[in-house]
Amino acid sequence: MKAICTTGRLVIRCFNLSDTDFIIRLLNEESFIRCIGDKKVRTQEDALNYLTKGPLASYEAHGFGLNMVQLKKLGFSLTATIELYGSVNYLYEYGALVPYITSSSTNG
Repeated sequence: MKAICTTGRLVIRCFNLSDTDFIIRLLNEESFIRCIGDKKVRTQEDALNYLTKGPLASYEAHGFGLNMVQLKKLGFSLTATIELYGSVNYLYEYGALVPYITSSSTNG
């Protein structure tokens, strides 16, 4: 896990291929589909493809991309993913900037 920034309670980090469950949950939330659009990410394979062609490709090409914001461990081995944050230029697909996406779920 590559931490970009940490505070007393939060870790902001790059996505990795183990974040598929969060991606599936977030991209299928009603509010995400209504406000951002249906990315048709339903399976682990879809999520791996989304991460590989999205955030991970952006890190490689531009040195930045969407980031995961998590609560730090609070005395036990659980971290809660609280949002996906970043600014990504989707000119090739959407022609718009997506400043941030927040999941209503706080379970990691």
